[in-house]
Amino acid sequence: MTEQAWTQFQRLFAAGDLTIGPPLLFNPFFAMTIDDEGGFVTVDSVINPDFLTIYSVDYNSDGTRDVTTDAFDGVFEAAAEANELVECLDPENLRVVFEVDLNAGRLDDNCSEINRFRWARDRPGKRMFFVGGVHEESPIQDTVIDASLGNQGSWVPNSVPMFDDGTNGDAVAGDNIWSISYVLPRGLRVGYKYTWGFQGDLWGGTEEWPGNQHILEVEDINEDGFVRRRDEFGDETTNKDLANANQRGGAVSWETDLDDNGIPDARERPIDFDNDCSLDDWETPTAIGPAVVDCALLE
Repeated sequence: MTEQAWTQFQRLFAAGDLTIGPPLLFNPFFAMTIDDEGGFVTVDSVINPDFLTIYSVDYNSDGTRDVTTDAFDGVFEAAAEANELVECLDPENLRVVFEVDLNAGRLDDNCSEINRFRWARDRPGKRMFFVGGVHEESPIQDTVIDASLGNQGSWVPNSVPMFDDGTNGDAVAGDNIWSISYVLPRGLRVGYKYTWGFQGDLWGGTEEWPGNQHILEVEDINEDGFVRRRDEFGDETTNKDLANANQRGGAVSWETDLDDNGIPDARERPIDFDNDCSLDDWETPTAIGPAVVDCALLE
């Protein structure tokens, strides 16, 4: 981090109460890509844009409140261009995109319509949140990653917002498919779930179902440089670990393959685009870039 970037980060850090509200860090990593003219462009800022909507801060000291991460990101972009950096795919980490479909009428793996609000209560103004943590059976244990997923000693629901506005890796604004992305180590095992609530809500009336979790192992099955996992809110038949309602089997572990397609349920998988309870095809994310590193670090 350059001196200028560090100064801006300190101003951001001092602007809010980091124990409540949206986290300052949207992602523990920072990634850029190169545009058609050879310039460096941020694809994943380290700063959470929601932090800037809550807390008033002039982090670049130009006399006006900063409401975007553009100035902070620009410092890194300028440094990259000055040093003629070139990016390569990260050999150790992968971009992981979690998506959850909240649309009515979606079918689960039993070909039954999902009851989205069996456990969660729907109220105007609610939004989707992600919550999870590094699984206890993961060969990689990392407290920083754990906290970024929502595990701050215990899982904290309704604190890590997802997006349906065409930003932060969300592909289509307003399609009721909510997204969040991380850069995570290959082989990491994650437990997670989704909550439909207001910022700071507790579990009751917000979680898709109690007492269980989705599980995901960070492996790039289709070798496109991403791990993309699309779930349906309230679906109890896919990678739900304990009380799984899939008619072809019970609890899901890391190697369970309930649909017998050669891909364990706890991995990324193709997407059912036409809602016929049959997986159709892979789709590589285009709204956000892959995990990258300075190529010089690989020499």
